[in-house]
Amino acid sequence: MQCTNCGTENENGVKFCTKCGTEQNPTFVPVGATPYQAPPTPAPPSSDGKGAAVASLIFGVLALGFAWWGLVAVVGLVLAIVGIIFAVVARKANNPSTSGLATGGLVCSIIALAISSIFFVACGLCTACAGGVGSALTSGLW
Repeated sequence: MQCTNCGTENENGVKFCTKCGTEQNPTFVPVGATPYQAPPTPAPPSSDGKGAAVASLIFGVLALGFAWWGLVAVVGLVLAIVGIIFAVVARKANNPSTSGLATGGLVCSIIALAISSIFFVACGLCTACAGGVGSALTSGLW
């Protein structure tokens, strides 16, 4: 292959001329060689909402489990709120294959939020009342 600048004969496939250093045609491909092909770029991650739908269902079920445990129901409150957020994100993806999961997670999370709130408030009141009665009994008021 000849240099495009000085005409010196160079080996096939060299990037620079051995005499003058001029860059040679980078698209030159020797006879019989396969031109370089870049690997295909991976597709960007899809936002089909499947992960959010599954997460909403998991958080909703966990929230239902924690909703019944009195003062620990505060954990159920937090899990239910996170489950509702995931369900809303999944529903916004508008994917028919995950809408059932997202709806299930949303329903579980809303029910758990209501039950957790009721049990947390009720158990807090019972604890406060029991503390008041206990202190009244020990102080000799009864």
